[in-house]
Amino acid sequence: VREEVLGREHPDTLSSVYCLAHMLATLCDYKESLNLYNRACDGYSVVLGEHHSTTRACRQHHSEVLLSCKQS
Repeated sequence: VREEVLGREHPDTLSSVYCLAHMLATLCDYKESLNLYNRACDGYSVVLGEHHSTTRACRQHHSEVLLSCKQS
């Protein structure tokens, strides 16, 4: 719903995508989590910039999920 109203790269939409990615990682659905982290990170890079703290946190969590995939 947020995406339809606010747009794909609106910060609130990206925040929802980011939270969903985190939840899916917690549930060990790494493949879908990584897809959503990629989308959120790419969007944050465009909207907030590569060096913004939110973009960096997103990339860090994405990396942690990648490590979890390799360990499982």
